[in-house]
Amino acid sequence: MKRAREKVQKKGEKYIDYWIGRLEFGIGYLEMIFAVRQASIAETNGKPAEANYHAKIALEFACWALASYANVAQDRSDLGSIAVLNEYVHRPLKAKISEMNQ
Repeated sequence: MKRAREKVQKKGEKYIDYWIGRLEFGIGYLEMIFAVRQASIAETNGKPAEANYHAKIALEFACWALASYANVAQDRSDLGSIAVLNEYVHRPLKAKISEMNQ
């Protein structure tokens, strides 16, 4: 998509940018899921430091994914999706990390 942006006409740049942001969001979200899974496995296996490490990586990916989406949001549907993800992904991850650090 980034290579396509170099070749698109000026009027198509916003459209390409939107899909680049959405794809970056998807990649970040999948990476976040993988890191959450790694954290869960570590926690189950009694490795709190490793669990905390993976949880923090998951939070970084969640922030990156949400920022990628927010940078290209165009309508209320996009904003609603971001709000839901913030409520049910970002905040719970932050809370879990806080709980792990106590």
